[in-house]
Parts: sequence; structure tokens; C-alpha cells
Amino acid sequence: MAVLTILALAVQQPATLAQPPRLLNLALQPGDYPARAAQKDESGIVSTLLSVDDHGRVTNCVVTESSGSATLDTGTCALLRRKARFKHAIDATGSPVSGTHREVMAWSIGSPAISSNIQLMLTLPASQTAPPAPVTARIYFNAKGRITECQIVQSGGGAVDETVCKIAAGKLAIAPPHSESPDIAPVGIRDLSVTFRLANAVSSQTRP
Repeated sequence: MAVLTILALAVQQPATLAQPPRLLNLALQPGDYPARAAQKDESGIVSTLLSVDDHGRVTNCVVTESSGSATLDTGTCALLRRKARFKHAIDATGSPVSGTHREVMAWSIGSPAISSNIQLMLTLPASQTAPPAPVTARIYFNAKGRITECQIVQSGGGAVDETVCKIAAGKLAIAPPHSESPDIAPVGIRDLSVTFRLANAVSSQTRP
């Protein structure tokens, strides 16, 4: 069975932008898996950098993290050019302008499925209050596979958010990403979801 997961996130935009391009719709279907890659049972994660014009159309796509399959890489960009729809970027005056957007797609055939999502559970001191919902973050990895940026998407509160990003930076790494060209800086993208439990709850579970 072919499995496709997708994560979209905005790249840091120039200071003149009031709003970066925003993904509206991608409308992926099971048949969107690149046919030649599916025939060869090729799987992998592709991170991309998209150029979006002032009408919300993708005008260029470059691979910043190759899946290792040229077919998957080119198929991913072709799919994004064809199907991705954006709300155009807006500058400080409110006018439509072009911008950039990062997107990661995980293509997987068979089991275990490949995913761009990372899940962690953290133990908090008994004195703290655990967030009612997972804290989510989007994280960028450099050419060495190390985290360079952690962007909180769903917050659990200041101290908790800082803990999430600090622990992520210390614990998480990926295989060093390779871009499609020496002129393109390698950047890998992942989505992090963190759930919490309190230290006293852990202790009570381990008592005889």
C-alpha cells in the first residue's frame, strides 16, 4: 500500500512582507504517487522550496532534501507545480507580491511507512501543569542533519515551548539532507508533536 503524508510550512520571508504565501489546497489523491517510483517501490522524503507569484501560482520548485530517487524528486516538484494553490503573499502596503514557501512530502510504499512526523513524550516536574493538547513544532535541519530552527505551531505556554525546542535540539537529528544542486542549501523539514506526563504520575505507576 502506498502512503503519502505532507507537511507545509512557510519559509522566513523578507521583512517587507506582511503575510507570506499561504497554502490553500493541494487536493492529493492516492494516484498522485509518481508512477515510475511506485513501480520500483521507491520511497523517501522530499523537502522543497517553492517560489509563489503574486497570483498564488507556483513558478519554481527546488529540492532541498532529496529522497535519493530522482523520480520521486522530480515527481514531487511536478505535482506541486500542478496542484498546489496559494493565497498570495502581501507586502506592508497590502499589495499582492511574490514569495517563497517550504513544503515536505513523505512517500512510502509497504511497511513500515516513512513519515515526516516525529512524536515525543516528555516528563514534566510534578509542580508544572501539563498542556491539555500536544505541543507541535516545525523544525528545520541543516546540511549536517542538525536542527537550526524550531517554530512552535501549537503552543503549550512559554516555559513548555522553550522546553520542547531545547529538548528537540538536543535529541533530534536526521540523516544529512542533500539538495539537488551544489548551489542549493540543503534543508530538511519535519513536524514534531510532543505530549506530556507529570513526574508524580510516572512514579505512581512504578510503585509495587
